[in-house]
Amino acid sequence: MTDMEDELEELLQKHENILTMCCSRQSMYEDPEFPANDRAIKHTGSTGRYGIKWLRPKQINPNATFIKDGFSRSDISQGGLGDCWILAAMAGMAERPEIINRVVPEGQSMEAPNYCGAFRFRFRKFGKEVEILVDDRLPTEGGRTIYTEPLNGEFWVCLLEKALAKFYGCYEALEGGVIFEALADLTGGVCEDIKLKDWKESQHPKLARHIERCLNRKGSVIGASSIPSHNGDDYEMGNGLVYSHAYTITGLKVIQVKTGSAMGKWRDLELIRVRNPWGSTEWGGDWSDNYRGWSEEQKRAVQLVSRDDGEFWMSFADFAKFFRAVTILHFGSPAESSFGGDGGLGGRGATEWRCHGFYGEWKKGVSAGGQPYYRDSHFTNPQFVVELVDSPDDEDDTAACLVSLEEPDQRILQAGRRDYAAKAVFLYSLAPGQTHVAAPAGGRRLAPAADSCPFTQSRTHVFRFQMKPGRYAVMPCTFEPGEETEFLLRVFTEA
Repeated sequence: MTDMEDELEELLQKHENILTMCCSRQSMYEDPEFPANDRAIKHTGSTGRYGIKWLRPKQINPNATFIKDGFSRSDISQGGLGDCWILAAMAGMAERPEIINRVVPEGQSMEAPNYCGAFRFRFRKFGKEVEILVDDRLPTEGGRTIYTEPLNGEFWVCLLEKALAKFYGCYEALEGGVIFEALADLTGGVCEDIKLKDWKESQHPKLARHIERCLNRKGSVIGASSIPSHNGDDYEMGNGLVYSHAYTITGLKVIQVKTGSAMGKWRDLELIRVRNPWGSTEWGGDWSDNYRGWSEEQKRAVQLVSRDDGEFWMSFADFAKFFRAVTILHFGSPAESSFGGDGGLGGRGATEWRCHGFYGEWKKGVSAGGQPYYRDSHFTNPQFVVELVDSPDDEDDTAACLVSLEEPDQRILQAGRRDYAAKAVFLYSLAPGQTHVAAPAGGRRLAPAADSCPFTQSRTHVFRFQMKPGRYAVMPCTFEPGEETEFLLRVFTEA
């Protein structure tokens, strides 16, 4: 058993002992680590709001349940908190039992005899699985929850949101974020951002097919980010979409439409189904719920549901116009490396990837060598050897490689105080028998085989490489030498 597994086992036993004690005493659990007061809401510990009452679910709704008839994306409705990035991730996970059951352990209920006001959730912190135990007291005003709304009396979303607030430090810490970090922390997978501006209109069918394959793959969750406002002040676009908002992609269909020519020919049209985590506010353009151009046959083909539930269809062309990026969650089976565990669900049948994971650190004067411009120090950065092989399932004669470089999360700090290093990854070719690369003699430069530039100053830096098969030294580095922090490097290679 690894050290990480030992730590998790101790935590699970601690929580089990708490639940057993509460049930035997018939007492309701009150979390001493995340007390029901203003400190759970704001970093500063002061909300300036005096009508907040912390109530348990059955005090809010006498018919409250934890989960009713299974998980569903329609259970999710955003409240008075800017955490659409988390709720969009949750909506995608809700339709994937193999994922959501790992995050929300089964067998939890609000019914006697095992109900004691405590609930458990599993997350991933810097690649390590952790369990968060919370009591079920929720902040309310006027008898209603302040944050996510318990639709139909189901409280699993509200309590998962509270567990994440504890995980990150407070509810305020959930304000603003990106969907790929939510998915990473909830599942342990790695998310790839596909920038839609990089795809020409003629390539849209190819991208649509890729998204469809991912939707059909076990364990996949796909999100989307809408474009930002040009002036920064606008909120809605005027077509039902919201600027700089996180959505979930829930389906893709190809339908037949007439070309409009006199011959009455037909052509394929890619439609994509998207969901707003608000549970309302939908696209109002072509192929929306109330679009008059739908034929009955087309409605049946896409199983159109016409109601204001936040979910809608739109053409892929319009999607590419009004959305900035698509985020795809990847998992990989574990590979031989210094990294304990698979960082996710694992299983060769689940994905096309094999995961190599490494923990490391940049230490000033030792291993924080900076970018290649600093010839004398660059090659003191940590190096990790991987072998890239071409998948027999394609015909491109290259090896795909997805690299994720992550720092410890700083969300526990207020937004203005978070300071991540500017970082990137460089790949250097290795000759047979070579185990690392060193600075060339005579002040010469050694060109990398590939790099993930530009450097990005965010928690997680993810980049896809398309390389010749072979052995490579993977070198993460900061922009300037001497910057110190820990990091987790994960390299996903074709299996």
